[in-house]
Amino acid sequence: MNFEHIRTLVYDQPWSITLDKLAAIQQLLAMRLSGQKLEAEDIRDRIGAVDARRNTVRNGAIAVMPIYGVLLQRLDMLLEMSGGTSTDRLAKDFRALMGDPNIGTIVLDVDSPGGGVYGIGELAAEIFAARSEKRIVAVVNSMAGSAAYWLATAAQEVVVTTGGEVGSIGCYMIHEDWSGAYEMAGVKPTLIKFGEHKAEGNDIEPLSEEARDYIQKRVDGYGMDFVRDVAKNRGVDPARVMKDWGQGRMFRAREAVRLGMADRVGTLQETLLRLSGRTMTAGARAMAPGHDTGTNLRGLLEAIELEEGQAGTVTGDGSGEALPPFDGDAYDPAARVLAPERAAAQRDLALARFRE
Repeated sequence: MNFEHIRTLVYDQPWSITLDKLAAIQQLLAMRLSGQKLEAEDIRDRIGAVDARRNTVRNGAIAVMPIYGVLLQRLDMLLEMSGGTSTDRLAKDFRALMGDPNIGTIVLDVDSPGGGVYGIGELAAEIFAARSEKRIVAVVNSMAGSAAYWLATAAQEVVVTTGGEVGSIGCYMIHEDWSGAYEMAGVKPTLIKFGEHKAEGNDIEPLSEEARDYIQKRVDGYGMDFVRDVAKNRGVDPARVMKDWGQGRMFRAREAVRLGMADRVGTLQETLLRLSGRTMTAGARAMAPGHDTGTNLRGLLEAIELEEGQAGTVTGDGSGEALPPFDGDAYDPAARVLAPERAAAQRDLALARFRE
């Protein structure tokens, strides 16, 4: 792995990520550059990565597309080792779902602290533009920080789990001045360059005011892009985002709904049931809060599809309101030519698979 390339990416790119997560990445980088060997498990443990549940799951007219871990445009090896996600890959997966005529609803299953800004605005715009063609719902399960919240707001509806958090609107860059350390070590680096501003912001000399102003302008530019996109996506004025939505702070689920940053509180399971027009029957309750729905989404979707009972809605906030279905998105039990005994057996099998 080219850690010098990673070092350049960490320090030269504006980030829209929670501070603790970038600090963990920087710590790993410092360890590696000091000569320590890092295994994939070490990297995952220190970054606190979610497991590699990154495959899109489809069943019937609903598809669940996971958005997990640190978001970066590329750098596949680091992403794989840290449990992160490439925004290029997300865009490719999203386009495939949009091109599938059998899919009427796309659920974004979000659990991410954010990441680098490159590619985020473009993907958010693509998701937002697709809202006129298919139903798109983001379920924050359980974190949508910074760039991840940027993406989540592009959906028509934002749902947050009870213990979840959203926000951290903003971006930043970090400069490190190592000139004092070089001096203490008896090392005097010399920078030879072409171009007045080339190598501006290097770490072998203190940051000049001119360089600081330039970096601040870059950060401000991406920060305002973030604010404007969130305002457009959520249908509010940018001034409201700036004033009321934290200026970089995170908000828990109910507070986020109160502020207008999210639409309702609910789990992924409840959302899938609601979007499929199902009631919360005994079989669905057996799938429990407490089970990690992300580990077996296919089993969950199959179980929901095979649930019996009258169509209804389930919401996390008790409102009982459902989104209007798109054509082909309604569940029609009459279309299944299955004897009741066979249907029940298939439902039980799906539930058993989910519990494994």
